[in-house]
Amino acid sequence: MTAKVEIKGPIKRGPRGIEFYDGDGNPWDVKAPPSAKPGKPDFFDPEQSGKSIQSELRKKGIPHGTYPHESSGKPAPRRVILDSTYMNEKDHKSLWQWLDKNLTKEELNRIVEVNTKL
Repeated sequence: MTAKVEIKGPIKRGPRGIEFYDGDGNPWDVKAPPSAKPGKPDFFDPEQSGKSIQSELRKKGIPHGTYPHESSGKPAPRRVILDSTYMNEKDHKSLWQWLDKNLTKEELNRIVEVNTKL
């Protein structure tokens, strides 16, 4: 069973560099790496997708991996929503293996996964 995480609203579209601010003013980005459709050539690269997420979590800021908090302007840790809705099981597993191997525990804790397939 996965933990339920709620993002406080209302959310507000962010400026260039982030997707949105949550209700507490924290910066978020969204990543939605797709798998190939059945019968199509496999193009998924877990390293490429993982590095894209890693890049958001470590993006240059003072300190790295931060973006100004919406209300205080102080550095706030970037968070990432990983939308795995369009990933198959094999690609999902390989991405998480890459993330577990290459990210710190603190960085992993700033990833929230969503999947709208019920």
